[in-house]
Amino acid sequence: MKRLSIILLAVLFLSIRGSVFAYTIDGFVNDWGINLAAANAIGYLDNNRPTGTTVDVFTEDNADIYHQWTQVGPGWSYYNVFDAEAIYFDNDEYNIYLAIITGLPFSGYQAPGNPHFVPGDIAFDIDLNKSGYEYALDVSTFKGTQALLYQAIAWEGVYYDGSPAPDYTAANPFRLLYGLNPRAVPFVYSGNQNNHYVLEAAIPLSYFGIDASIQRTIGVHWTMECGNDVLNLKATVNPVPEPGTITLLGLGILGVMGFRKRRMGC
Repeated sequence: MKRLSIILLAVLFLSIRGSVFAYTIDGFVNDWGINLAAANAIGYLDNNRPTGTTVDVFTEDNADIYHQWTQVGPGWSYYNVFDAEAIYFDNDEYNIYLAIITGLPFSGYQAPGNPHFVPGDIAFDIDLNKSGYEYALDVSTFKGTQALLYQAIAWEGVYYDGSPAPDYTAANPFRLLYGLNPRAVPFVYSGNQNNHYVLEAAIPLSYFGIDASIQRTIGVHWTMECGNDVLNLKATVNPVPEPGTITLLGLGILGVMGFRKRRMGC
């Protein structure tokens, strides 16, 4: 009985504290359970995944710093610069948390004999229907610790859009052309971490017009200007009880325990 009381008190503490997950939006993925200092060889992020049991993951770690040109799909990466390597997604009762790992710096990169290519915006498809991506996190608006989330109206395709071989159309869209209702959200595009860069964000579920009361699946998409590599994730927004609900449940159980103790004379 004493052990159960301790567990219930821990539940109460967490409910008062707020979010159980609480990722820090700082451009580091240690709190996701990923050690980028060890990410040197091709496939590291494919084989080393986040520790959280509710995290949705898509990885495609196809290039490293030891090979000058590597096909990453649909195009090629110069070393790991144009390698879109991993995307992680989680949520609590208030926010979605997102981390993207790539070899492309915020300022972009120009490989020999190529144009200068920059990172694309993060696209969100909330209802997974044919209307496409309804929201965009405009990466170019990143300043300090935030960027702007827009309701997306029009998108721009990747640089090689329409190229006959390989087919780059699956990499679309690349960047927001026009959007409405900008809202600032916590966002960081990190500096160099062992030749990797992290895009990390926390976005209130309410900004998408959804909540965590029911489970739903949304689409998340990111690529760079060239479209050489792309990340697409179908992520699950998992239902999470409101802290108040957990608190009331815990108090109810503790009340029953107290009543039983009084009747038993303990």
